[in-house]
Amino acid sequence: MNMDTKQHTAEEDDFLAKGNIRDSFQEYEETVALIENLPKAYRTQTSSELSDEKFISILDKYQEQPHLLDPHLEDLLRRLMKYVRKEDSSKLLLHAFRYMYLITKVRGHKVIVRLFPHEVADLEPIMTMLAKQDPHDRGSWEVKYMLLLWLSMICLIPFDMKRFDSSKNEPLMERIIKIGKLYLTLNTDNCQDAAALVLAKLLTRPDAQGVHLPAFLDWCVEQIKEGVLDKVALLRGPLLALVAIFSIGKRSNTVSYAPTILECLEKHDIFNNTHSNMRKLAVKLVQRIGTTLLKPILPKWRYHRGSRSLKDTLSGQNLKSNDEKMEPEKDEEDEYDIPDEIESVIEHLLKALYDSDTIVRWSAAKGIGRVTGRLPRELADEVVGSVIDCFSQLQSDGAYHGGCLTLAELGRRGLLLPERLGEVVPLLLRSLVFDVKRGAFSVGANVRDSACYLAWSFARAYASEAIAPFVDKIAGSLLIVTAFDREVNCRRAASAAFQENVGRQGQFPHGIDILTKADYFAVGNRSDAYLVIAPYIASYKEYTKSFIDHLCDRKIDHWDIDIQWLAAKSLAKLTPLSPLYMSTEVLEKLLPMCTGIDLVGRHGSIIAVAEIMHALFEVETEKAIVGLISKNKHLKTIYNIVKVASDAKLFRGYGNELMRLACCHLITRASQCRDLIAPPPRTTESWLDIIHDTLSNLHLFTEVEKMCDSAVNALSEVNHITIPDFTEVAVNKDSAGDAGKVLDQYLSKLKSSSEKERVGYSQAISALPRHVLRGNYKKVLYTLMRATKPYGNETSAFAEAHMQAVQALVKISQCMEIDVTGDPDTYLCQETLNDIFDTLVESLSDYTKDSRGDVGSMVRLEGIKGIRALTSNLVKKQSAILDEEMVTKIMCCLLQHSGEKIHRVRDGARDAVYLVLFHEPEIPHIPHREELRQIFHSATRQPGMKDLFEMTSRVLAFDVYLYNMLLGLVVSVGDLTLSLAAASGEALCAYVDRIHKQEQPLLKFMNTLIKIFENYQKVTRVSLPLLKTIQLLLQRGYFTGISEIMEDPSKSDSPINSVPDRIFALVKNEIARTKDAQKILIGLEVFCNFFQFPSPELRKRTMSRLVCMLGHQFPKVRRSTATQLYEAVLTYEDLVPDCENLDTVIVLLSENEWDGPIQTVRPIRNELCRYFDVPIPKSIAKKPE
Repeated sequence: MNMDTKQHTAEEDDFLAKGNIRDSFQEYEETVALIENLPKAYRTQTSSELSDEKFISILDKYQEQPHLLDPHLEDLLRRLMKYVRKEDSSKLLLHAFRYMYLITKVRGHKVIVRLFPHEVADLEPIMTMLAKQDPHDRGSWEVKYMLLLWLSMICLIPFDMKRFDSSKNEPLMERIIKIGKLYLTLNTDNCQDAAALVLAKLLTRPDAQGVHLPAFLDWCVEQIKEGVLDKVALLRGPLLALVAIFSIGKRSNTVSYAPTILECLEKHDIFNNTHSNMRKLAVKLVQRIGTTLLKPILPKWRYHRGSRSLKDTLSGQNLKSNDEKMEPEKDEEDEYDIPDEIESVIEHLLKALYDSDTIVRWSAAKGIGRVTGRLPRELADEVVGSVIDCFSQLQSDGAYHGGCLTLAELGRRGLLLPERLGEVVPLLLRSLVFDVKRGAFSVGANVRDSACYLAWSFARAYASEAIAPFVDKIAGSLLIVTAFDREVNCRRAASAAFQENVGRQGQFPHGIDILTKADYFAVGNRSDAYLVIAPYIASYKEYTKSFIDHLCDRKIDHWDIDIQWLAAKSLAKLTPLSPLYMSTEVLEKLLPMCTGIDLVGRHGSIIAVAEIMHALFEVETEKAIVGLISKNKHLKTIYNIVKVASDAKLFRGYGNELMRLACCHLITRASQCRDLIAPPPRTTESWLDIIHDTLSNLHLFTEVEKMCDSAVNALSEVNHITIPDFTEVAVNKDSAGDAGKVLDQYLSKLKSSSEKERVGYSQAISALPRHVLRGNYKKVLYTLMRATKPYGNETSAFAEAHMQAVQALVKISQCMEIDVTGDPDTYLCQETLNDIFDTLVESLSDYTKDSRGDVGSMVRLEGIKGIRALTSNLVKKQSAILDEEMVTKIMCCLLQHSGEKIHRVRDGARDAVYLVLFHEPEIPHIPHREELRQIFHSATRQPGMKDLFEMTSRVLAFDVYLYNMLLGLVVSVGDLTLSLAAASGEALCAYVDRIHKQEQPLLKFMNTLIKIFENYQKVTRVSLPLLKTIQLLLQRGYFTGISEIMEDPSKSDSPINSVPDRIFALVKNEIARTKDAQKILIGLEVFCNFFQFPSPELRKRTMSRLVCMLGHQFPKVRRSTATQLYEAVLTYEDLVPDCENLDTVIVLLSENEWDGPIQTVRPIRNELCRYFDVPIPKSIAKKPE
């Protein structure tokens, strides 16, 4: 089983890791051109959409680096504003504001709004444009959103708003409040956010806060009451406005309203709303209420880091004390009283840390940081203690996540004092490896990510002396996450945190050296992190043991099987760093788990033991450390794992597939150590039992291919132990008998009634040691040849078994020594080789179908690969063994399948043709080699379907390839796939177009076409596409050359005159007595096209067949026949001998319901027979059964 994780190429990995990194706004000129072209672009929908898509694609590239736009923002907005001020067209206005929104989306409204014009003269035009907008129109929301943002900036003008009121209109301030309330409660879109910003900036103005603010807050309370019962928009809008007001407004103006708003939130239980966004807004509002109730002070007790210079850190100066001496605290209790509502605020924020949604927890963490910064030391310490309670063993992953975010915020603000580090750091270490299994998956990635943020914040928050006692533990844990975490975001977060600590603290062991290997981008590939970066880091003795212990304790029994395999391979990489520890304590820890009750733990520990065992073998062999594995006290226990598992029935029932994969891997690795240690015969017997049982029951497993590969690999390795080598076989006849017995046992399995068993043992035979096969080659090869073919109806669908037999046949043949006249049991002789190639060629005719479709295609593809590989191998060893007949047959088959309808087979045949034609050394006896090389003119070219068919159609010019090439093309021309039929049909017609006026080439082509029809009569796979091909050629007029020859009296004895009659007979026989309506309908079309030939006798026979079809049992056939015969009569009026009856015939064919009851239409059919002067068809009575 190949358990390696999927790898990208180095270039792909580099691109995926580094992302879209830029150093400037490279598309500035292109963006300006798009803006300048707006007046032209918006006039048509197509040009407008193309312009929008281009603008979006440019700006989306800067989502991660929006600051690159800053130097050009003012210019871009100025260019867009000129369209807004003109206001010539509503469409132009919409597009201008849409482009403004796209820029705002990338850079953020806080930056963009500062660049808007904020003159008094702009106020009234903005209000006018807003008044013209339809609030309910969802298509123009960008216009309304940008106008509201612009209005929020205008609201800051330092003049009394009353100065702009007029007696004719409503006061300006009331108009703005009215518009703001409208968009605040209408929809939950971006306009709601902008409206909240407008109202907050307006109502916190000195001339508005006394008059309008109280009324607006009362309105918000009423809306919250209605929103709880009605809809989200009514609740979200007021909450947004309140958050903005308490955030922007002065404390002195809003503090009196804070208790009322808090009471409203609690009364209506907004904190437990079902919508996460509502809970987030409630948390944001309650924290703003808290900061409003408390005085904005800078507490004297907070921790001061002091110097944070990276330059000082790297030069070593930061190792000195940077702590500022904290002055003795004065009596803080006398400074001010804490309002009673603060207790409720903190309680809500602490509860929000346990919320199920990340956005709520993150908002609560920031809120606790803000509020705690305004509390006395004793109360702040109580808050920290409550946050630490989040890390109880009984708490969920959400609580851990919220706790880490909060501690990071507190530390960043200097509110987590160094005295608490001894309590907090163990929580950090626990969170860095937090992973709780939930069924078939686990939770905890968000906790580990937030723990990395906590470690990152420590680097900036504390001086080196404060963090020094914990450096080793933090460094080791961060590097464990960097190398071994399952999630890429956690690995990168840990790498970033480690880098920050190295730069800020300067004490992390080997920090700079490790960062050069394990940077942010390098850890993006999980396989590299486990197998490259982890061994490098572990090479430093400070981290070796902790890395090994982490893999054994947390990754070997991980729920993700891929992680188990990576952990096992990583342990093997780490073994040379601490072989004694691995051979004693680690094995002692893992072995009891190999037969424990936990399935996942058993699987992971077995493959880990296997990898460690093989790694110890390599260390002992290379470094000559005697006894690491050869005299290891646990060796007997390792050998008995399979036997113990079998006795405990662990290979039966649930989980047996995982156990078999693990044990097969253990057998493989243990057998590979045979040069140093040899398992006893009883052990190898138990190994072979489980391998044979696995190969015999492959049909019971879900991942058959992996299971088969794993078992065959194990069998291949263990055979080197159980089957004596060539020397012993030559000396000991009994040993030779044992080897032959094993071989006969395997060969007998190729006749099994189980397809999966055949699959397994075909691979097992090819994996046998060569000395076992030598002397039995003839028996083995001919048994495999028989296995490539069905033995009867019950095995006709065994496509996978046939494919594996072909694969094994080629694999063994490639390893044989060549002797043209040698013993077939010992050498690859001419007779055997001919039979092998005949078998491979015959495999190309496997068109087995089952419920999956054309499963024979896998056999054909394997046969093509086999011909390609074996031919290349033979010509390198002894090209003389390839005779002309064999090479010609190979080329014919490969060219035929280069016109195959299934693209995988077609591409495989194309590659094989290239290899054979351009092989070095040259393959002998290829007919028309130079001409074919000119057609397939480049061995490295990968032509598309159309080009490939054009190439293959040119091969029809060579007589030796004509039959096979035409057979391949015909099947594709008649396929149901339109693109395939069109490409192959055009290629065939292009060739026929060149020859249809030349008698001899046309005769060869037609004779070959007829020969294919004769060989595949009643074989629907070929005959139906062939009928479609003939119909295509007739319809395109490529039979006109035959008609001209038939009309020429001097060529009355030409063989080509018989072609239409021969085709007619074949078509008539093909559709006779068939129930396939599609085949009959195609045959009718072919018959109708025979009227173009001048032969009266052929026309009469054709008409007889068509009128016969007018009485067919299928209504669809009768209707189609009448339609086509009607068209034929209109085209060839001489089909009706008496012209006076022509109108009557047309009326009978067109105005009768031919799909009606057959008793009704047959009399009409008989009347038409008299008009066409053909015999009336007679019913043939069925023979009695």
